[in-house]
Amino acid sequence: MAYKLLTDDEYKEKFINDPSNHNQQKADLQREALQKAWDIRNYEIDKFWQRSAYFWGFIALIFGGYFHAITGESSVTAKNMHLDLYLILLGCIFSVAWLLVICGSKRWQVTWEMHIENLENEITGPLYKTLYCEKNKKFYSVSKINKLLAIVIITTWGLLLLRYIHDKFTIISSFFECLPSNAVQFIFVCFPILAAICLCVSMFFCKKIQTSGGDFNTALKKGDPDYFIDRIE
Repeated sequence: MAYKLLTDDEYKEKFINDPSNHNQQKADLQREALQKAWDIRNYEIDKFWQRSAYFWGFIALIFGGYFHAITGESSVTAKNMHLDLYLILLGCIFSVAWLLVICGSKRWQVTWEMHIENLENEITGPLYKTLYCEKNKKFYSVSKINKLLAIVIITTWGLLLLRYIHDKFTIISSFFECLPSNAVQFIFVCFPILAAICLCVSMFFCKKIQTSGGDFNTALKKGDPDYFIDRIE
């Protein structure tokens, strides 16, 4: 699949002022394109949450299976079959996949939001680009917080895997024994506590814009390096 970089003029020719159309047809084309952009943008947001719920369900199920495997009545049999290891690895795979799906979903959402920003001026004015800002209020980014949560889950699975390796492999255990007496406690107890505190604090900085007063702010994005590309076969 090949893509061609679109200039501003080429973009406008496609959706705003196509020379092959009369004035009324131009307006109809732009209005329809804007409505389609809104519809697909909302569709992408709905799919984002559906995908998140899908992965959350599987990850929660794997967590439940893991804790049952190590604490249930058949835990000895499960450990002999290395079922706990397989569940940890499966949890890692699903968690990494969830993080990548979040990034991919956000990219598609941004694509349609940029279409809206480019198409709306002549129809509704810069409505989507105009935000109401309240003094000392922050706009938190839902997608960034979801990314942090995915990183938390991946880190948790990583620590469980490290603990498994520490308990099962003599070479790794010998390495830990060479460390100071509190090293293992730091890795498996203090580090998770510190990481959780840091991640919780960092969520408060997952904001899109810092507001300064109770007024409207138009984000025109002029001079940004973003651009549209045309897919060519």
